Amino acid sequence: MDKIIDGKKLAKEHEETLKEKIYKLNKKIRIESILIGDDPASLLYSNLKQKKATEVGIEFELRKFTEDVSWEDVVGQIEELNQNESIHGIMVQLPLPTQFLRNHELQELLDKISPEKDVDGLTGKGSVSQATVRGVISILESENVDLKNKTIVVVGAKGMVGSELIKSLQNKYDSPVYHTKVEGIDKDTNNSCEAEKQADVLISAVGQKNLIAKDCIKPGAVVIDIGGDVDFENVKEIAGKITPPKGGVGPMTVVSLMENAVELASRRD
Repeated sequence: MDKIIDGKKLAKEHEETLKEKIYKLNKKIRIESILIGDDPASLLYSNLKQKKATEVGIEFELRKFTEDVSWEDVVGQIEELNQNESIHGIMVQLPLPTQFLRNHELQELLDKISPEKDVDGLTGKGSVSQATVRGVISILESENVDLKNKTIVVVGAKGMVGSELIKSLQNKYDSPVYHTKVEGIDKDTNNSCEAEKQADVLISAVGQKNLIAKDCIKPGAVVIDIGGDVDFENVKEIAGKITPPKGGVGPMTVVSLMENAVELASRRD
């Protein structure tokens, strides 16, 4: 059994199912994405989303703004998109430049997106999960990870992704059927590895390179690296299954975004 989880392969399988759903839906599905600034990683990720959308049959429009664009201009754009009936999903590419945010909070901007068009699931008020959260749960399901009577630990519990992931995992698996324990920790308050060592499934969503070392892993544990936190070369020696830093969670997050778009479109006339 290959312990390296092939996110690209899993995503491709989801794409085929997605294409069938789009064909049967027989509707033009459209996503609008707002990109502020010229961060290379954000531009790359936006282009990957646009490419994948085109491949599965979804229109993906990328609206680019310089980091000195005014808050009011971006809010105005979002409000226009909210009113446009031809658009099914709206998203803002993260992170946002500090110069743009100034005295505003990130969530303040995300909350301007209509919940019915919140394709990335970041308002907390929409009907679809965060794309990353959906991608992680899809990985666990696709890999047939046995979660009954197991412990899942999420590192980065206070973060946007980590906090939502904990809620979703608790809702899905913390039940009389699974008896799964879901625990969240943060490295700023807990610098030991005691909690991680108890994890049958360890999910890290911090964004700090080599945060999760080999000696923090329970032998045979499933390790899902969202934030590029895991010392992959060393941890893979002891993990039962592990996502690689490239081709792991990323492809599943992108295809999950497309799945969200199809769900939103299917609920509209």
